[in-house]
Amino acid sequence: MNSTHSHRIQRILTKLRQARKLACKSFGSEEHGFKLARPLSEDVILAWEQARGVVLPEDYRAFLREAGASGAGPYYGLRPLDRWGELLSTGVDEHALSHPCLIELRSGLRGGIAGDATDGGVREPYQGAMPLIHMGCCGYVFLILTGPHRGRMVNVDTDEQFAPQFADYADFLSYYEAWLDEVLIGIDGGFGFARAGDESQLVARLQTADDPIEQAGFLEALGRFTSLGTEAQDAVLSALESPSAEVLAAALRSVTGGTVAVDPHRLRGMCSHGSVAVRRAAFSALAQREPDLALAVARSLVLDSDDELGRLCVHQLHDRSALDATMLQKIVEHGRSDVRRAALYWASATDPAVRRLQLKELSEVTDPHYATVLVQSLAKARGSDDVSAAFAELLRESHDAMVLANLTQYFMQVRHEPALEQLISLTSHDHPLVRERATSAVAYQRPAPTPSRRRTRGGSRRWRRKR
Repeated sequence: MNSTHSHRIQRILTKLRQARKLACKSFGSEEHGFKLARPLSEDVILAWEQARGVVLPEDYRAFLREAGASGAGPYYGLRPLDRWGELLSTGVDEHALSHPCLIELRSGLRGGIAGDATDGGVREPYQGAMPLIHMGCCGYVFLILTGPHRGRMVNVDTDEQFAPQFADYADFLSYYEAWLDEVLIGIDGGFGFARAGDESQLVARLQTADDPIEQAGFLEALGRFTSLGTEAQDAVLSALESPSAEVLAAALRSVTGGTVAVDPHRLRGMCSHGSVAVRRAAFSALAQREPDLALAVARSLVLDSDDELGRLCVHQLHDRSALDATMLQKIVEHGRSDVRRAALYWASATDPAVRRLQLKELSEVTDPHYATVLVQSLAKARGSDDVSAAFAELLRESHDAMVLANLTQYFMQVRHEPALEQLISLTSHDHPLVRERATSAVAYQRPAPTPSRRRTRGGSRRWRRKR
């Protein structure tokens, strides 16, 4: 059965064939290989709708009937219709899809959940919407089936770490084809969060936008292109003069790829901007373009009040082999807690001065997760007597399974006689990973049997293993 959407669907199918022919890659594509499952018949679709009291958006309905029921799509691909109810919080309500959708559009592409989903008899925060695509972890792309935004695609974190964000497309087919367009020109990752349009369209929209949030959105979208033309580069450079911190940060993020020429010393100056977002973006751009200059900035910026920026600086110091004992001491004494932890983890435990700082921290730490991080870092100095002694002591004191699992793994490769007794006791630990590794460690700690010797008839000796 042909529909008013048939020409769009045929165009999509042609692009899918191109993606397969070119062996394109995108996040999650190994799950579907750019292939679709067989289409559904009109009767099957109609029966599914009637059972749930809802009518699917016409363009998606046509896709199911003329293209495929599931498979190829953004992230891990399109989910089949029979998985529509897996995210319901109160069990399968066959008519949850027909209830008014609570996801509302608020500012730009940012959304939210209307009211309290537990009040007024409403039981499901995502009622009236179907989880069509899994992005990974708690991220899903929903297709809205009811209400004023029917037919729109919206990104949702079901763990509520970020607010819903609408995709900048009018309907499902526009969304799907735009994904393929990005795949075919080599743009991978983050699809559906940026503003829609090709380079010239985005520049035009940027130049007519008055709202800084809107401007930032168009700049972010331009930053996803692997290269930019002259007009787009000029637009980005112009945005670097904006008084809005949000616009300035977005412009800086869009130059990180390297296609827009920016004076590195100008980027260095922006690393001291009053906005945390601007400082982060400026440092990231500088690190990508001028690593030596970024290293000089990182030495002081590592003590910034922003944890994320401090961690970026730690990584820069580590990558440039500059996270030595002197720098580490400075971070330990003056840095913020999260930055200090990152530095102690990434610093090289093969340097005795660094190792002393790490061992001191390990002796004082009470957080098992942090202790695990330190153990993993110190384990790189395999065989150092001070590390083995500290680990043997921690083996006796710790009750955390993950800490013990990492310690026993160390002793699977390093012999240290004082640890043997405790390793033997851990072979009956409640946690299976600790038991398994402790058993292997005990076997490694115990010396191999000594071969026996016997005299040959001619008086010479030869070795013979005990049988």
